Amino acid sequence: MSSTSETGHAKNVANFSTLIVTLEGLGEKYNPSKESIKLTALRNVETRCNDAVLNFKAAQPSYIRAVSDRDETIKPLNKLVTRIVNALMATDAPEHIGRAAQSLAKKIAGTRIGAAKTEEQKQALAEKGKPVREVSTSQTSIDNRLDNFDKLIKLLESTPEYTPNEEELQTASLAALYNKLKEHNHAAVTGSKAIDNARTARNEVLYDPKTGIIATVQAVKKYLRSVFTVGSPQYKQICKL
Repeated sequence: MSSTSETGHAKNVANFSTLIVTLEGLGEKYNPSKESIKLTALRNVETRCNDAVLNFKAAQPSYIRAVSDRDETIKPLNKLVTRIVNALMATDAPEHIGRAAQSLAKKIAGTRIGAAKTEEQKQALAEKGKPVREVSTSQTSIDNRLDNFDKLIKLLESTPEYTPNEEELQTASLAALYNKLKEHNHAAVTGSKAIDNARTARNEVLYDPKTGIIATVQAVKKYLRSVFTVGSPQYKQICKL
């Protein structure tokens, strides 16, 4: 009954419901003094467990849709940024503007800016008392990619030489795309938080070490051992769950 896989949670609640039905079948023989394992309390726990599992399931569709929308929108970004940089390099914009755009493009793509030092180079520098502490320049998280895309757009907006005829490369279109990506990312982050909150609430109801269904069932079994022998049919019926 202790499975914590996504399908296992529902199975645990189903087993808990079966336990309650089994205890009800014992009639007056099931008469514990402990309030938390009386049938009324067990039914309340069952209701809370069912609600928690359903709430978690209800939070999933909107989250899945939001992540899917975000992923589909951001998928072409790297290729688009490559086109943007090429369009900029084909203008009379100053070289330092082109280098800045290339640097942002690499950050958006999550590629290293500058070659990484080889192990031999690191060893040689270490022997000279200059240990290498390389910090990854990969910035592939969604937030970082969007931040660098926004910086690239602002760079283009401040570059009068950048006036492409292709609509999808124009700064107005890029700004609209950025806003759309921000909107989808916000929806995905919000959905993720809702999922996390629902999961935490579900796990607390099901698996709290003092009040969860596992702890409750253990208390029920201890009580049953005081009423029936371990080898009795009644106890065996409970232990199968």
